[in-house]
Amino acid sequence: MKKLLFAIFAAAILISGCDKTETGGPGRLSVKITDDPFDISSVESATVTISKIEIRQTGADEGNPFIELLMDPVTINIFELRNGITQELVNLEVPKGDYDLVRLYVDEANLKLKDINEQFNLKVPSGEQTGIKVFISPVIHVEGGISAELLLDFDLSKSFVMRGHNAQNGFIFKPCIRATNNSTAGRIEGFVKDNSPEKIGIENAKVSLQTDAAEPVITFTDASGHYAFIGVPAGTYSMSATRENYVDANIEGVVVVPGNKTARDFVLVGLPVYVSSVIENATPAIIEMTYSLTLADIVPDVSAFEVTVATVARTVSSVAVSGKIVRLTLSSAVVKGDAVTVAYTKPAIKPLQTPDGLQVPTFTSQNVTNKVN
Repeated sequence: MKKLLFAIFAAAILISGCDKTETGGPGRLSVKITDDPFDISSVESATVTISKIEIRQTGADEGNPFIELLMDPVTINIFELRNGITQELVNLEVPKGDYDLVRLYVDEANLKLKDINEQFNLKVPSGEQTGIKVFISPVIHVEGGISAELLLDFDLSKSFVMRGHNAQNGFIFKPCIRATNNSTAGRIEGFVKDNSPEKIGIENAKVSLQTDAAEPVITFTDASGHYAFIGVPAGTYSMSATRENYVDANIEGVVVVPGNKTARDFVLVGLPVYVSSVIENATPAIIEMTYSLTLADIVPDVSAFEVTVATVARTVSSVAVSGKIVRLTLSSAVVKGDAVTVAYTKPAIKPLQTPDGLQVPTFTSQNVTNKVN
């Protein structure tokens, strides 16, 4: 997750009391922002422009109950705020007391995806006119000489809703923000690594944090495999880490203590995955597939494989497994220049697997190198 003292997507608002000896004066309010993104591998930037921030004092029913936190309009790239990074947007004194709601005025929101030239400029529903209301639970208490921190966490994956396949109809902006009293919260961070001897960090692994009753909070690892959740309310959580072509890992009973950091690392076991395939000139009716790990001598039915030759289906007559190699014998040989593909659907009975039971995932059509001349 990323943080910025006040911005949009995953946001963190920090309200902290000024350092004074008296207790009757105002407290100091600091606003930060952070990001809780969706599949970050597809995102290039996610920006919002915030023109004004207001906070409501509990029980202030007469007149306008909101206090305006003066600030110049600011445009923030939420995508750059991940894994514990924050940026301060507001830091000023406010009257002592309890505050139960923050209102953000967002002028615009933009999303840029990789491999798509167009930038998506999104309409902000009521964000510019009436503000986006975020309730603070439990309420934040500001007192002179006592620090209080409030974190607004903007969930990027839920706030930008894709319309149509591959965003062909753009995105809808539906801001999803949670407010956490950082004074009673802690943080969880760690690494997600593979099970190789080198224990290499896994990038873009999805890490989830959840209590029994709440929706999971999600973040993704950076290039080193590091992740962080900040502003986590005190309590006991379950966690999971997932990544394509790895076995999911789960941790139960993760305890968060206010003001403390909890470290939890994950090691994901790699699955045996398809690497490549070839048809040699000497054996024009055999596809030789290579996998990442040694496989058990368990042979699936030929129906688990689908082969096309020049876009026409070609029958698989037999299957043989030896070490990291799987050989498919075809009903007839291919010839020079034939375009060949192979696909595998994991069957319920006798799937390809390692000696310790790790199963090869299903994969769609892959090109086969045809060396027949």
